[in-house]
Amino acid sequence: MKFSKGDFVIHRLTGEKLLILKIGNEQYQCRTPDYREIYFWEMELEKV
Repeated sequence: MKFSKGDFVIHRLTGEKLLILKIGNEQYQCRTPDYREIYFWEMELEKV
């Protein structure tokens, strides 16, 4: 896992800035700018 809880990341496809809330076994739970909470794979995200 290269990200940690509280990190801001960018979704590679949409360019949205996300906040990492929880780290699961294979996915990260992130908060989107419109306050939805969605799970993403590590390969979909990159560091800000």
